[in-house]
Formats: sequence, structure tokens, C-alpha cells
Amino acid sequence: MLIVMEKKAKPHQIDAVVKAVENRGYTARPIPGGERVSIGILYNKGPVDPALFLGLPGVQDAVPITRPYKLVSREFKPEDTLVKIGGVTVGNGHMTIIAGPCSEAAPSFPQPGNGHSSTFSLFPSTRWA
Repeated sequence: MLIVMEKKAKPHQIDAVVKAVENRGYTARPIPGGERVSIGILYNKGPVDPALFLGLPGVQDAVPITRPYKLVSREFKPEDTLVKIGGVTVGNGHMTIIAGPCSEAAPSFPQPGNGHSSTFSLFPSTRWA
């Protein structure tokens, strides 16, 4: 469930909603947004009744989220996920290719260090940098 707070909700009202969620045995995750704060309810084992939170001061709406994987949804985290691997950032809007020795390659498959260069192409007419 996602609890949407009013634009002018005070910090103490947000804290009170977080406390109310946690008192019911759930985990509350505040999500600051551009205009308002939302609070994600995590680890619920079934539907949560929106009426439990709609009457609390500062709450504008309580939206049931029935989709799986809500932690990775755009509703929960609208920003792109960026992962830094070595000196490369993956997920920054550019295509990233990660390659390496394949566990399914036959022993006769050309490998760097066996008299082959480290730039090997399955397409000999194509030049790869």
C-alpha cells in the first residue's frame, strides 16, 4: 500500500503515520517527493485496509498496491537505478555490454592467451574496438 500525504503535511503528522503503520506490524518507508511525501507499506502478507490510515491527520489517500515487486516499481522509486562497476556506471541511459568467457564455450573456442588476441570476433568481417 502507498499512503499519500497532503502537500502541507507536517513532519510530526508523517511521523505519526509511520508509527501507526509500524504499530500494525508492517514496515513503513517514507518516500519524499517533489511536492509531497508518500509512505510505502512493506512486508504485508495480504491486502491492507485503506480505512486504517485515511482518517489520520495529513493523509490525503491510501492506495492499495497489489503488484508484485513493488520495491522496484516506478511508483515506489521513480528515479533510475545507477550501479557503478569499476569505472563504468550501468543504468545511465546508455547501452552497456558485459562480456567474458562463456561457461558454455567449447574447450576449442579461441581464448585470449592461447595464441589469440584479446579482441576476438565471431564475425571476422566486423572490427570491434
